[in-house]
Amino acid sequence: MTQGQPIAYKNGKPIQMDSEANNYNGRIMVPAKFVSEAFGYRVYYEKIREIIFIQSQNFTPDAQAIHSADVKQARLAALSLPVRYAFKPGTSVQSNQSHYYSYAFASKDATRYAYSNGEITTVVEIAGTAATAVWQASEADIPGYPATTFGGVQPAYISDLFQDSFSYNNGVYSGYRTLSDGTVTTFKFPGLPYTDLIRAIPE
Repeated sequence: MTQGQPIAYKNGKPIQMDSEANNYNGRIMVPAKFVSEAFGYRVYYEKIREIIFIQSQNFTPDAQAIHSADVKQARLAALSLPVRYAFKPGTSVQSNQSHYYSYAFASKDATRYAYSNGEITTVVEIAGTAATAVWQASEADIPGYPATTFGGVQPAYISDLFQDSFSYNNGVYSGYRTLSDGTVTTFKFPGLPYTDLIRAIPE
């Protein structure tokens, strides 16, 4: 690749790229999709959580982990699956100074969850090794109110999904668990948000 040029060369043959490689503050930023696919990887951009999944051609999700009796392990495996959807998902732009997201689960369950970015909530179901968005609605309407639906159909179990949850808000992780008597316990824990794991492209 040549900085500022939309043509790349693979094995000496020119290939048109969607965008060129550019210099940002002394770093050459290259098109992730083009480079990944040039090396034989599959690329999928999930709009709901704004995550790019780059996988080898022979990659298969760990079905045993996804459906493990260990709920913690199963939930982590479920969240690592790229979410597919049959509708055009709603999107919202978050400020670079304010980062927030949360996941909520039914009690002792890893096969369905609700993901929120503070403005839009998406309900996801796990079947086999696939994660599918079944409903998406405006955050202010959930739960218990008529929702502004962006896609899918509101599941009957929506209120069950808020028994166990964790959230990230401007550097702080918080967990919430509903006990059998209905009381809610809260706790803080350390972790790394997506924005710390993946370097943002400078503007």
